[in-house]
Amino acid sequence: MARSNSRADQGDQELELGFGSVVSREARRRLLNRDGTFNVRRQGLGFWESIPLYHILLELTWPRFIALVGAFYLGLNFLFALAYTALGLGAVTGGSAVSLGGRLLEAFFFRVQTSSTLGYGGLAPNGLMANVLVTGESLAGLLSFGLVSGLMFARFARPTARILFSDVAVVAPYQGVTAFEFRDETFSQTVHARSSYEAAEVQLGARFVDMFDHDCGDGEIGVDVGKLHETRPS
Repeated sequence: MARSNSRADQGDQELELGFGSVVSREARRRLLNRDGTFNVRRQGLGFWESIPLYHILLELTWPRFIALVGAFYLGLNFLFALAYTALGLGAVTGGSAVSLGGRLLEAFFFRVQTSSTLGYGGLAPNGLMANVLVTGESLAGLLSFGLVSGLMFARFARPTARILFSDVAVVAPYQGVTAFEFRDETFSQTVHARSSYEAAEVQLGARFVDMFDHDCGDGEIGVDVGKLHETRPS
């Protein structure tokens, strides 16, 4: 009975070591990826709580972000075009199309003109329901443009620390002590970045090679970034 209690106490002490120590011991992959993201799946949250939509939109690459915005814009226009087409032939006046596809296309471009406030005058809403729909799409247009503008500003204004870590770390003498060493860029201001090294990525008895070229002429010093990851025996 005492042995059982001892094991239970030991398990509690291991859990009290912290989140990172437990995950790194029990997970099959590294806790922290090289790009600073975590290999942890959060559970117990609601569906929308588990999707950090705002952060996802901020961290998307620019091509994917532009493609997503374009798809959202076209999809919203298409939905309102379907609504106008469902109201019947007289919902949008000024058009000449008779077929269903032609009417849908005219309603699509009418939605584009309305949301962008171009208003060429060729197409116009007709009837109460059509004008109610115009009111709804005007509000949707204001909200969507405001949302996209806010995201664009946030993406441009968000500070990012573009730090390149060396592929390997070394354990070597440094100023009279043995130190765990890796390479990154040096800035004149405080930045925050995360990375990790597994045991196979740590070299013992090695040093990083010199990246500096002290003879570039004109009193300048060159830096060969291609040597960032190179090591040599100490």
